[in-house]
Amino acid sequence: MFAAPTPLLVLASALHPREAALPALYQPEPTAIERASWTAAQRRGSYAWEPEAVLAIGGHFVNGDYDTFNGEDPEEDTTYSIDFILYNWEAERGMGLEFGLMYGTYSVPASAVGLGASDDEVDVYRALLGLRLADRGSDDPIYVPYFRGGLMYRKDDGTKSGADVGATAGSDGDGFGWYLGGGIDFRLGSHVALTPSVMFTNVAAFNAEDWIYGLLLSIGF
Repeated sequence: MFAAPTPLLVLASALHPREAALPALYQPEPTAIERASWTAAQRRGSYAWEPEAVLAIGGHFVNGDYDTFNGEDPEEDTTYSIDFILYNWEAERGMGLEFGLMYGTYSVPASAVGLGASDDEVDVYRALLGLRLADRGSDDPIYVPYFRGGLMYRKDDGTKSGADVGATAGSDGDGFGWYLGGGIDFRLGSHVALTPSVMFTNVAAFNAEDWIYGLLLSIGF
């Protein structure tokens, strides 16, 4: 025994046959205006990029200029970093408080700092505290540019100092400074991005000025 269709169902089928036949499967693409009105929870559940926090891990190439080393600038090995950013989003723009740590090494020729016959191996530690500004656009493109800047503390820790060998200079040093830079988060989804970056730093340790080029994996939460 079959129930007769109701008048409302007949009318809906006649006016919108596809929607009436496939109500659960018909999902129109949201417009830019609709996406702009989404809540943070809706964006995090979609392909949109609006993380409340980001953890970024990567490697960097450092091109440095050090006034202290008698004109001989050591070449720093691959430097590794970890950054943590807390974001607050207003429409398509986000402002974040970022914390970062970087670690690298380099070798100082003995002739450059007067450390005797052997070179010195130096560990470099950098700590960053600053702000990050990001713009993900109104139509959620796959790339999200950002700018960053803030304070940096740098510590160069050599195995030998000038005092150890009676030299006038050593490979130990530390000091505060600043950094400016930027990058682009190329989104691989709503929670993962591949991030090339560039940063310029100026710190008191050895009057060091560095250009730092990096590639990071960023994970949003």
